[in-house]
Amino acid sequence: MTDKKSLADLTDELVNVMYELDKAKYSRPERIHGWIKTSYLLAFGLDNNLGKRQLANTLQRQIDEARQELSDLCAKVEV
Repeated sequence: MTDKKSLADLTDELVNVMYELDKAKYSRPERIHGWIKTSYLLAFGLDNNLGKRQLANTLQRQIDEARQELSDLCAKVEV
């Protein structure tokens, strides 16, 4: 699944989903939080000699976790 998306696409997707999560959690969401998390993940991966596929998998995993957290928050609000 992640091999079809570029690192740039995954980065943009993670920033967007982190922003949506922040909108659900806080009254003043900021995109910077997503950029900081994404930058950290990429820097950590590069520091540890991860390849492109491993970096993509890491970003996709974070996207999936953030979406799950957003889904859980939405479910709590609906109850």
